[in-house]
Amino acid sequence: MKKIKIIQLFALAAFCSSLLFVGCSGGSEGLWGDPENALLMSYRLQDVGSLNYVSDNSMKMDMQIMGQNVETESTEKHNFTTQAKDVVGENMILGIVFNSSEGSVKSVQGEQKSDFSGIIGKGFDLTVSKHGVEKGITNEEDIKSALDANSYEGLARNFSNLLPTLSQNPLKIGDNWISYDTVVIDVPGSKLTLLFTSDNKYEGLENILGYDCAKVISTVKGTMSGDVSQQGMDFKVEGTIDAIDTWYFAYKEGILVKFNSDGTTDANISGMMGMTIPMKMKNINSLELAK
Repeated sequence: MKKIKIIQLFALAAFCSSLLFVGCSGGSEGLWGDPENALLMSYRLQDVGSLNYVSDNSMKMDMQIMGQNVETESTEKHNFTTQAKDVVGENMILGIVFNSSEGSVKSVQGEQKSDFSGIIGKGFDLTVSKHGVEKGITNEEDIKSALDANSYEGLARNFSNLLPTLSQNPLKIGDNWISYDTVVIDVPGSKLTLLFTSDNKYEGLENILGYDCAKVISTVKGTMSGDVSQQGMDFKVEGTIDAIDTWYFAYKEGILVKFNSDGTTDANISGMMGMTIPMKMKNINSLELAK
């Protein structure tokens, strides 16, 4: 981490010790404050060089169609490198490059392996604020050309929400803060809008993978709505989302170390002649720093 140099002048040191002790004599601790009583959280990826992460996502979906249960399962795993390429104001431009990727989908038609071979060694840029608010993806042309529309949309959606939103205010252990997120899924035949509200609680301090971390548990509530077209028929989708996210933030380095999410979606798909198809989906997602 970047070290803060202190001017070694006696008079200035005396002044700082009496009035600005934390800011002047605390060195880089001034970046994260007091972890127990006034923790300051911000991403500082520009100070740590490149980081390798592994993301692992699984989904199981059950639908009741004309009295029959139809199951679909999918898995997706990525090993990728991220590094801050530039800082513009309070935003970082993160370069993301895929090192390895694999996935599969199981359905009544059998199992199909996902082809991610075209994205290995390629990537895109993600702009994100120091508190984790994503601003958008750019320079994604290589990835987009290597995947079909649905695969690219799923990948971009997952990575556009890569980092949890941090508190913008100092936190003591036990404090909560609220964050909001909107995800739009727009692929051929489907357009869905997902709205999320997260109640984030600073649970305490733990050492994870050798990092001093703030542990946060987020209770997530959401809604899903939109339209789907299949085989010439139009359907409306309405549903609710519930999830519990547990994540660990290395406050000294300003990096995410580990993230786990366990969520469910309950929805109804309604179509012609009053037909309604109940759908239940289970998602388990993880992201972890690869040492």
